[in-house]
Amino acid sequence: MTNNGKNQGEIAKARGMLGAQKARLQQVRDAIEEKKAEKLDIDLRHHKLEGTGDINKMMALKSRSTALGKSIADLSAAEADGLTRVRFLERYLETLDRKSESLRRESDSLNEKLTIEESSEVKAKLQTLIRRLQMQIEALEG
Repeated sequence: MTNNGKNQGEIAKARGMLGAQKARLQQVRDAIEEKKAEKLDIDLRHHKLEGTGDINKMMALKSRSTALGKSIADLSAAEADGLTRVRFLERYLETLDRKSESLRRESDSLNEKLTIEESSEVKAKLQTLIRRLQMQIEALEG
């Protein structure tokens, strides 16, 4: 395979996209957890400040808590979108794998017919079909 991926098969491309999407999804999930932990800490500090009556610090913490809440909501939407993309890519990859397997079975079947065929005309047609199937397999698998 070349560095720029020109000869990379469709299955390899799909696997790469799936891996990248899973990594992005994990990054979003990690960010959500960080933001939730920070928000919880701020909310606890805000609650403790209520006893002291320091309105300025309370308002600053409340503002930060609200901003974190919005950020968490945005990240949660991104997580849902990422999960949808992961599921789509998994189904796409399964479809490509099934198609590749089907093409291989068809190619094997034609190869078996080729070995027992006596007519040179039919052999030529079978060889052409087998080459076409091999090209399709190559496009899928690289």
